[in-house]
Amino acid sequence: MLNPDTLQFVERMGLAIERLGLPRTFGRLFGLLMVADRPLSLDEVAEQLHVSKASVSTNARSAEDIGLARRVGVSAEGLEAVGEVPSPARDRLTEMLDFYLFMGEQIEELLERWREVKG
Repeated sequence: MLNPDTLQFVERMGLAIERLGLPRTFGRLFGLLMVADRPLSLDEVAEQLHVSKASVSTNARSAEDIGLARRVGVSAEGLEAVGEVPSPARDRLTEMLDFYLFMGEQIEELLERWREVKG
């Protein structure tokens, strides 16, 4: 639950971004991500902003496309949880994170090629 000052900031960001011609939810999402002390899931953002997960997903994708947000895998949280000491768990999480980052890059390249083909 957002405290009143944080909520006010998030709402003002929504209004400011809306004045620039973007969706208010985009601005609210951006404001929330700016004050968050950790990565948030789409479900958490939807709950905090009282909007649908679909709306959050659409606006998060837009924020990611213009470089204002980035996806963070839960593997990164797992790495923090297991600490710096080498272990089989750390090795598995590192490989999983590397794989997801690799796949994310490949998907972005494929989407770009798809957009070019579709014209």
